[in-house]
Amino acid sequence: MGKICGIRLLQMVKFLRVHGRAAREQLSPALHHYLGTGTMIDVAGWYPETDHEALIEATARLLPQPDLFSTYQWIGRIGARNDLRTYYPDIFVADDPAATLENLTTLWHRHHDSGRLEAVASRDGHGTILVCDFPHLTPVFVDVTSGYLEELVRLANGRHPHAGRVATERPDQQGWRVRWSPA
Repeated sequence: MGKICGIRLLQMVKFLRVHGRAAREQLSPALHHYLGTGTMIDVAGWYPETDHEALIEATARLLPQPDLFSTYQWIGRIGARNDLRTYYPDIFVADDPAATLENLTTLWHRHHDSGRLEAVASRDGHGTILVCDFPHLTPVFVDVTSGYLEELVRLANGRHPHAGRVATERPDQQGWRVRWSPA
């Protein structure tokens, strides 16, 4: 199973620690070590993708959202904001959603030790993102990524972004068609 960089876990672990007992009730005992105040998340370390997804699911169950799909997308949007404003401002191209999406190819390997991301975008308001050879293409991953992609486009001044799933021929691939109105 693949691994994910610790920076991706940091915000969720902080959120879950604030919720203490309620968070413990949402996680399996094998993951309670993330909640300990003496446990530091190594932001450059690598953690199991399955742990990351369990932390996302626990976070989603503690948030007051109308449904899990919306909650997972919201978590993706927060992740995009953190990446562009705090951790990886170098991938952001102001007023250029297409270039920002294409820069995701360099970001992928900063976050994941497996798979790859391909991005092709045009300046007229659409692009395609394809995650390939990735062993952890779960519904949660797909929903979080949809929200992430939409927020990246919005932050780069693309109006009315939408990231819809695209069917692929292989089970280790997932595609998104991203559309927006130019500013």
